[in-house]
Amino acid sequence: MQPSNETDSELLHRKLFDFVQSHNNLSSYQRDLFNDVEYSPYFYMNVLLAEAEVPYDQVFEMEDINSEFAQADVVLVLVRGANDVVNPATKDPKSSIAGMPILEAYKAKTVIVNKRSMASGYAGLDNELFYMDKTMMVFGDAKKVIESMVKMVD
Repeated sequence: MQPSNETDSELLHRKLFDFVQSHNNLSSYQRDLFNDVEYSPYFYMNVLLAEAEVPYDQVFEMEDINSEFAQADVVLVLVRGANDVVNPATKDPKSSIAGMPILEAYKAKTVIVNKRSMASGYAGLDNELFYMDKTMMVFGDAKKVIESMVKMVD
């Protein structure tokens, strides 16, 4: 195996790009199964979505998409790095991350979270979202997990 010259950031960027690009290449039947797909990138991720040619009308800013979570049947959260961006602890005034803007995925009927482990976020806190009854945790590589999900519904 050849050593990689990619930095961790470059590797993450490439893997996320591959994942989003694979979603764009779904058949129309598979797209129907995942209808109303919308993206809400946090920080620099909108650049990645643009590079992967995700239609701009599917990309929403946090303040625009947060109002939609309460009507969503299922929200798929792909966590890479800091998972504090979906931690409902920000709503607790006593929390060390109180007031931080987050994607309010916890408001959906069902939440599927994909990440590699139960490691805490940047703030070092457990993420309350991961322990909610309506949350399903799926551990592993995002691209492989999504490919498996697509195969299951195919």
